[in-house]
Amino acid sequence: MKVASLILGFLFSCFAAAQGHIHIEPKRHPHPRPRPIPHWVLETRAMDVEVTLKDRYAVTEVEQVFYNPGPRLEEGTYIFPLPKRARVESFTMFINGVETRAELLDAKKAASIYNEIVRKARDPALLEYMGGELFKARVFPIEARSEKKIRLSYRQVLETEGTLTRYNYPLRASRFAGGSIGQFSFSVLLETRTALKTVYSPSHRFEVRRDGDRKARLSFEADRHKPQRDVSVLFSMGQNPIGLDVLAHAQGKDRFFWLTATPDLRASKILPKDMVFVFDTSGSMAGDKLRQAKAALRFCVENLNPDDRFQIIRFSTEAEALSDGFLRADETNRLRATDFIDRFQAIGGTNLEDALKLALASPVGEQPQSIILITDGKPTIGERREQPLLNLSSHKSKRLFTFGIGFEINTHLLDKLAEASGGSRSYATPEEDLELKLSDFYTRIQSPVLSDLKLTASGVTLSQIHPNKLPDLFRGIPMTLFGRYRGAGKASIRLEGRVNGHKKAFTYAVHFPEREPDNGFIEELWAQRRVGFLLDEIRLHGEDRELKDEVVRLARRYGILTPYTSYLILEDSPIAAGRPMPRPLRHALEKKRESFKDAYDDMSRQSGEASVRASEEMRQMSQADQAMPTASPIEDEHDAPGLVQVEKQIAAGRSFYKDNGIWIDATLEGHEKPRVVAFAEQAYFQLLNRFPELAPILALGERVRFIHKGQTYEITVN
Repeated sequence: MKVASLILGFLFSCFAAAQGHIHIEPKRHPHPRPRPIPHWVLETRAMDVEVTLKDRYAVTEVEQVFYNPGPRLEEGTYIFPLPKRARVESFTMFINGVETRAELLDAKKAASIYNEIVRKARDPALLEYMGGELFKARVFPIEARSEKKIRLSYRQVLETEGTLTRYNYPLRASRFAGGSIGQFSFSVLLETRTALKTVYSPSHRFEVRRDGDRKARLSFEADRHKPQRDVSVLFSMGQNPIGLDVLAHAQGKDRFFWLTATPDLRASKILPKDMVFVFDTSGSMAGDKLRQAKAALRFCVENLNPDDRFQIIRFSTEAEALSDGFLRADETNRLRATDFIDRFQAIGGTNLEDALKLALASPVGEQPQSIILITDGKPTIGERREQPLLNLSSHKSKRLFTFGIGFEINTHLLDKLAEASGGSRSYATPEEDLELKLSDFYTRIQSPVLSDLKLTASGVTLSQIHPNKLPDLFRGIPMTLFGRYRGAGKASIRLEGRVNGHKKAFTYAVHFPEREPDNGFIEELWAQRRVGFLLDEIRLHGEDRELKDEVVRLARRYGILTPYTSYLILEDSPIAAGRPMPRPLRHALEKKRESFKDAYDDMSRQSGEASVRASEEMRQMSQADQAMPTASPIEDEHDAPGLVQVEKQIAAGRSFYKDNGIWIDATLEGHEKPRVVAFAEQAYFQLLNRFPELAPILALGERVRFIHKGQTYEITVN
């Protein structure tokens, strides 16, 4: 579903600004050679959007504050493209104490106005929103050097796709002005009649707070926010103990899926678990690190579930356990653990070998067993070689979660320990709050619902799924997968795991479409996760030609910055095909070439700050749930040290790069002779009418080169 929203901006002397349009006709001058009038762009000082979603109904309330920095008064027309099946409830813009009148235009009249603005203002931003109704209001006066506040409220019925309901707020029209929003806030109150399952935004990193099993609040705030993507929120409802939702994006042979499984917040059956906390008390932990880590460990012990069992092992020159075996998480044993933690002192070396042997010695029972290793150093006593230590932790039934502190650690060893057991890794840098980060990490894995997960499908073939090793399911925490599929039509997804040593399975009927042009975020996020996975494989296990070639191919196509492609995108891609690279970018490239080598070296290092940051970057990329921000062009040698990349935008599920002022389709290959179409001329609008799906591509700007149905087109300016 394509939901249009407020695209608001001022056109001073045919110059478009942000968040909608107030279109201003250029004034004619009586003299044959008028003096040029300066262009002034409206500033968006504040924007606040509040959305209420109740089941499948949405009410959107928008308040925006604009500032006209120009020296003269203007007259304009405010336009607002409405979503399908939406109706305006209120619109407020007071001028000299009088509320502005507005009218609603049908799709045909709206298209005529859009086309006229594109011709006169030379701004194709509105092309994405053609095909719907238009809200229009006359605005006069627009005072010089003053603020203007606008309030708008509209109600709409949301469309569903399978089990999911989608809400969209198209925000990215403002990117055409190159401006930003001074203070930006976006909040969503979500209420459902039945249990709320999936709550997900592929566009923005919302803070999601659940209030019971039927309410959630999403919030996003930013200063000087430059919108690059529309706001998108997906949610689902249901009574299954584990909700499963699937979306697809399919064009030709390229078919991708997004799958999320969310255990019910009310899950009555929280699995009892065995937890082993392995704590580094070597001399390097002295000071604030030890104080914060001990506080975090106390938090973990205090928040064990009543049926859990636990063990604590501290290690320095030797390893020492709290008890001979697991203890029940009752009040007496919690106090015993607290007393043990209080006596920790930072002294001695780092004997990781003895610590791992002691932690892994306990037999595997019916309960899932997890080991949390907290350390700030490399092994200095006992076995120090990587492979023998990895051999100790090869037990597949025990999840090992590694938590590194600071920079003087062996990230390759810690990452491989987590990888081999199907656990995860995390790091706290010196500037981060160690206590907060460790306690947040434990909270996420506190309440397991289903362990040892396995996902199978019938009716379609799933491949290249990321993460490739499924984590355990925890109460209220969604598991999100991205992958590819072959085949189409009705299918069955089976999710199985273990509960108290017994197998448990859930089966879901789903549909995988043969063609689905929407949901382009799925392909983009799949590519991010796959590149992150491949880079991690290279980083931890050595460079492989096939892996490197796949990284380069994916990074070029999807505009992902990597140590291999930060300059290859410029140097070898179709952007520069057939003509020289722009001089400023070539100059920047030569200045940065040595830095690219450093970027690869950083990725390969086993310890140090660069190694920790590389590990975290690869982890974040391989677990990405929101698309990365697009890169900006480098203007001089002081910008973005170490990285060079041209501007990128995503349109119609494809990456476009800007070269010499032209947006170039990354899927173009070779030197196809394009069909030239003049911007805003008759043939331009004929092309749009013939292929409405090209609207997002044409909306990129006045100069675009792309391929569609086997034909290469180039939009040019006369």
